[in-house]
Amino acid sequence: VAEPTTSVWWSTAQELVTLLRAHATLNGVVSVQPGWPGDLERKAEMVFIDELTSTEERPVMTSGRQIRKDEFTIPLLVVVAGRKDLDATMTRVTELVAAIEDVIADDPSLTAVEGVQMVWITSKSMSCGQTPEGPIGSARVVIDVTARLV
Repeated sequence: VAEPTTSVWWSTAQELVTLLRAHATLNGVVSVQPGWPGDLERKAEMVFIDELTSTEERPVMTSGRQIRKDEFTIPLLVVVAGRKDLDATMTRVTELVAAIEDVIADDPSLTAVEGVQMVWITSKSMSCGQTPEGPIGSARVVIDVTARLV
């Protein structure tokens, strides 16, 4: 099987969304999207991908087509609303973050995506607040990906 010749950003994001949608904690309950679902599609529990960023390393002093290391970041945003209080809201946010951790731990190289060598969570943050409609909790889970391109 040949290694990819262009960035695997989108195929990696799609596979991550597929795996998250299949996870028992999220399946059929949480809206998991490859990008901001928009205000018209807002659900009480959402996980979606924020802006992808990348850097690429290539060897120097070589001729011809070069093998490149494509490193990119997939930030996932988790939003939970509609719970009775902040404790219930943040408990649910924590459960959704744990589901993301499970997916990465179960397949740390996203084997379905050709060229991906390693996927890992590099940072997490959580926040909560009150609105007139009730509490809202959120988390940001940053996933780094290393892929090999030819």
